[in-house]
Amino acid sequence: MTKNLLGIIFQMNQIIKAITFSAEKHIAQKRFDNKVREGSPYINHPINVANRVAKLLEEEREELNKIAIICASYLHDVVEDTSATFEELEKEFGKVVKEIVAGVTDNPKMDKVEKKKYKLENVNTYQTKF
Repeated sequence: MTKNLLGIIFQMNQIIKAITFSAEKHIAQKRFDNKVREGSPYINHPINVANRVAKLLEEEREELNKIAIICASYLHDVVEDTSATFEELEKEFGKVVKEIVAGVTDNPKMDKVEKKKYKLENVNTYQTKF
């Protein structure tokens, strides 16, 4: 196997690991929206977010850590909505993924407007940092 192929396999494994981690953490949760009255499996939400992010990253030409960003997309709600911790994320996925997730995790001490402003500021930071 070539180095490039091994790199691709490693990246795929990281993404699969993030999907699995998120699915396991959200296993008993439902997401209630207008689509399904009884709620749909919560994991559908992170999968949809990650798919949208991946499509946006396809067009991105800059050297970003796209795998970390996609993994963080799958994991973006695990600390906020489950028993997962930032320490656990860093151990499993590394500092970059943990920092991205931390940047989009809601702080319960902030009101809705502050949370939106904080997330928008972090998006700009991550666009230049990663």
